[in-house]
Amino acid sequence: MKKFTNKGKIRVLHISATTTGGVGYNLLMLARYIPKTGFELSFAVPADSHFYNQLLKEGVNVYPLKISRTPFRVKNLFVFFRLYKIMRKEKYDIVHTHTSVGGFIGRIAAKMNTIPLVLWTIHGWSFDYPYGSSMRRRFFWVLEKFLDRFTDHYVAISDNMQDVGIKAKITSGMKVTLIYHGIEVERLLNQGIMFRQGAGRDFPVIGTVGRLEPQKAIDDFLKAVKIIQDQVPQARFVVVGDGPLRRDLERLSISLDIQDIVTFTGWKENVAEYIAGMDIFCLPSLWEGFGIVLLEAMAMGKPVVATRVGGIPEIIVEGKGGVLVSPGKPEEMAGSLCLLLSDTQIQKHMGGYNEERVKTIFHVKDMIKRYGILYENLLKQ
Repeated sequence: MKKFTNKGKIRVLHISATTTGGVGYNLLMLARYIPKTGFELSFAVPADSHFYNQLLKEGVNVYPLKISRTPFRVKNLFVFFRLYKIMRKEKYDIVHTHTSVGGFIGRIAAKMNTIPLVLWTIHGWSFDYPYGSSMRRRFFWVLEKFLDRFTDHYVAISDNMQDVGIKAKITSGMKVTLIYHGIEVERLLNQGIMFRQGAGRDFPVIGTVGRLEPQKAIDDFLKAVKIIQDQVPQARFVVVGDGPLRRDLERLSISLDIQDIVTFTGWKENVAEYIAGMDIFCLPSLWEGFGIVLLEAMAMGKPVVATRVGGIPEIIVEGKGGVLVSPGKPEEMAGSLCLLLSDTQIQKHMGGYNEERVKTIFHVKDMIKRYGILYENLLKQ
């Protein structure tokens, strides 16, 4: 077994092309909870979200990157050389990469530096996204197949992500370990209880959270709202998040004549407080590697209506914690939401089930323990 470079600590560099969404949350949890006695973590990430500032507050070493999420941009060549120099100087035991571009640049730079262990977390496969031409998908399949030779091991955030890679013959199951995302269950649970104790209203609220981009299919959510409006006119709806489609979605709400019952909050750092104020949480995504926001809703005892895509069926147990619907089918989504709105006992039962499930399976302490064991075992090998 190699000697570690910092008084017995395993030194890990995480590289990502984004610090937003589930990727950013996952990195923050690693920075916050992995034992400092056994590990020293550094991060090379863009300064593009509040998670970046949170990483700085955790006291870890953070290298800001000016990286593009489009692979073959000139700026990414400079990022490659910067990462190469950082690795050559710091001599990490592990380089752990995230996102397509972060994985592309980081894995090659790490192998050129003969880093002992190089990993990539499968947050999603570019060739598997349901958009773009067949030629584009083929190109990204070839690229991932090429990058497999630069990858010692993969971390899959869901069985679905693992299965996609194996069925596409990118890699073998021997090189993949499943580690679900974990969240700070107690903090979110307490936040939800405090909010509900102070809430006082007599109308139901259905909400969703996410970046306003095509993947999240907020337009389908708004179309479902229009259908629900006729059946449950007292219901109110909230969209938490921001993104390139915000103006288009606001215009859509006006054209559907639902602007008076739908609130667009914009980006909020205190997302948990908004989820706590919802009676039902909805996630209408067209594709989703995992859907970490579902865990937050579950921790606060919310029943869920979500699309049956990616890793979502591994999180939400259909019929017990919520209802799963087909993607791109707002009428089906509306029917399921109306069903839950009509029975508060079902809502309460599903919310309670979700609360217990997230404590048992998706706790941050379990996630951190699995990462620690994985790092140590792979280095021994």
